[in-house]
This record gives sequence, structure tokens and C-alpha cells, in this order.
Amino acid sequence: MFVIFPKKYRFFVQCSEERFKQKCSEKVPKLNFNELRKDWLMTPVFYGTLKDRKMTVHHHAARKRDLDSVYFSGVIKPSVNGISVEGRFQRSTKNTVMAIAILILWVIITVCCFTQNIIAGFVCVALTILCFWLFFWDEGKIDIIKSYLDSFIDEITNDRS
Repeated sequence: MFVIFPKKYRFFVQCSEERFKQKCSEKVPKLNFNELRKDWLMTPVFYGTLKDRKMTVHHHAARKRDLDSVYFSGVIKPSVNGISVEGRFQRSTKNTVMAIAILILWVIITVCCFTQNIIAGFVCVALTILCFWLFFWDEGKIDIIKSYLDSFIDEITNDRS
């Protein structure tokens, strides 16, 4: 159910904001939809945006049509010893609203099937549970993006150039 209640994530980096933005622009390229679909469809890639103090990080797995799946959205804030990035893992609002609308419609159909035939009602309940699981399955994206951000933090911290 994290889609309705997104998971929060916060990390600290001991460097200046300019250095973090520079490293972030190197490690998290900005790609548009056509580039992803044509050039990166068969290759796993992390991509995102960095505007002012807001950053997003997406992950595309090889040979998957996951261009609108779970992503990290955060805000860069100055801290005492460096910077902190506070954000959350979430899906786009339009995907969440559509999934909830389809599930509500399907629940209504399930109730109607129960009133007509008990076996058809149980089949609809099974399909509703399957659809719920498919709509809100994150494919491990949170762990993948979190480990990428952690390795990114380690790289910035250990880089003394």
C-alpha cells in the first residue's frame, strides 16, 4: 500500500550543494521519453531531473515497459556538515488515480456478480485481488533506486578530488 502512502527516504552527503549537483548531473542523466524508448529499451539505466533544489531519480530495467513506474522525488536542503536530501518513493498521481478508479469499478462488478451467482462472485474476488497486486507491485524498484542512491552517496563521500 505504499502507493497510497509513499515511503519516505532521507540521506546526508558531506559536500557542497554545487558539488552534489555536478555529480548528480553526471550520474543521473536527463533523458526524454523518445530517447528511452529508442536508445535505452534493451539496457538498464538510471535517469532523472535536477531543477533548482528538486531532484527525481527513475530506473528503467532492460526489456521492460516500466517508463512510468516507481521513482524517487526529493528536495535538496542545506545542512550543517553538507546537504540533506529528503524525499519519497512514489508513482505518478495519474497512475494511482487510474488504478484506484479501476479497482473501485471492479469491486462494484464483483458485488453485482455475488448477487447473481456465488461462483462468479468468487471468481471476481480472485481477479480483484490479482488486479490489486498487479497495479501496486513495485517490482523491487524501491530497493534498486535506494541502493543506487546509497552507492552514489558513497562515491561522493569517498571522492576527494
